[in-house]
Amino acid sequence: AGDGEEQDAYVLGIDVPVQSFEGIVIAVYHRINDCEDKWIVSPCGADYSDGEILSKISFQERFFTGFLYRKKRKNQDARIEKRNSRTFSALG
Repeated sequence: AGDGEEQDAYVLGIDVPVQSFEGIVIAVYHRINDCEDKWIVSPCGADYSDGEILSKISFQERFFTGFLYRKKRKNQDARIEKRNSRTFSALG
């Protein structure tokens, strides 16, 4: 991770904090205004749309500006795509 610590990850489909987890990295959220990128991990490679991912990570990422990077989905070539920039505004 950019901060010299262990890599942070959002584990989708799990609603409690875990110390370790085996899954598949399906995307990376790159923060523009911070030194850390966050891995988006899915159990058994379950698929989530960009909107679902951004919604699930918005509780924390609303404080940062960044991009969601992911492989193209099945039946498409395997290039990495840079998805729409997303700025989350603070609630309240």
